[in-house]
Amino acid sequence: MDNSLIFGLMASANVLLGGYLVLRFRKYFNNILGFAGGVMLAVICFEVLPELFHLHEEFEFSLAIGLGSVLFGILFFHTISYFLPMHEHGHHSDEAGHSHHNHLKHSLGIYGATIMIIHSFIDGFGIGLGFQVSTSVGVAVAIAVITHNFSDGINTVSTLLHSAVHNTKLKIIFALNILAPMGGVILSKVFTINEYYLFIYLGLFSGSILYLAISDILPQAHSDRNKFTPILATFLGVLFVIILTQFLGGHTH
Repeated sequence: MDNSLIFGLMASANVLLGGYLVLRFRKYFNNILGFAGGVMLAVICFEVLPELFHLHEEFEFSLAIGLGSVLFGILFFHTISYFLPMHEHGHHSDEAGHSHHNHLKHSLGIYGATIMIIHSFIDGFGIGLGFQVSTSVGVAVAIAVITHNFSDGINTVSTLLHSAVHNTKLKIIFALNILAPMGGVILSKVFTINEYYLFIYLGLFSGSILYLAISDILPQAHSDRNKFTPILATFLGVLFVIILTQFLGGHTH
């Protein structure tokens, strides 16, 4: 089987895993998310950004455009998160001061989950594009996506449950989210993108993952100030990527 399809399946499986664990091991979420955030940061710094610089040197692409695309990726997701808030994270209580009309909560839950499905689809598409650059870049992009998709699974189920979306609707929406990464990988097979657009894509991808890790994943992980273990988990996530890249031969060309 094609490598990108294998990692697409892994991304879909991780969405399923995240959604399952949200119901089973909630008390360990901070540690799990801390580890995930560390992995995301390390993959971008040690694998994806070095590939961006390699393409800059090999094809003499403008470094300003490459780094500008990183900045644009950060600003784009910053803007999206402002206008389209979609994460509930399961931290909200049902106190009277935070209550909303049930129908409105139900609709917003479905809306938020739909945004996450689109995001997961784009993530899968990105895995396919990464493998168009090289196997090492494809694997690096896939690791970042798979790690984040675990959080997507958590957020989808948390949002739907918090918004009183249950039973059949929850199962259908969650199933679509599980299938979305694989669908994105399959769609990427239709397109062949030249090195210049891949160069820009790597910048956009780096910016988006950096933003999501720093503004979303890690704040969730460290939301409980009484726990220090999520900090350790973050460093373990970084160490895991360092060891993994060394085991796989590191970033070489």
